[in-house]
Amino acid sequence: MNTYSTQTHRTLKNAMADYGISLRRLAMYIGCSPSLLSMMMSGQRKFKLKYKDRIISILKIEDNIEWINQ
Repeated sequence: MNTYSTQTHRTLKNAMADYGISLRRLAMYIGCSPSLLSMMMSGQRKFKLKYKDRIISILKIEDNIEWINQ
């Protein structure tokens, strides 16, 4: 996997694509189901802080991205 710590991503979905990680794999890494991650990304469920922290750590991104896909 590549690290993109110096890049600025507009959305979580963009960061995932740039990093080359699927929703299913990211869900596994952060400890939730793919369906829960999908619901959080679509705005149907609220992101829990523990998942945000894990995603930030895994993808090496800033917290100023758009977490919900518009």
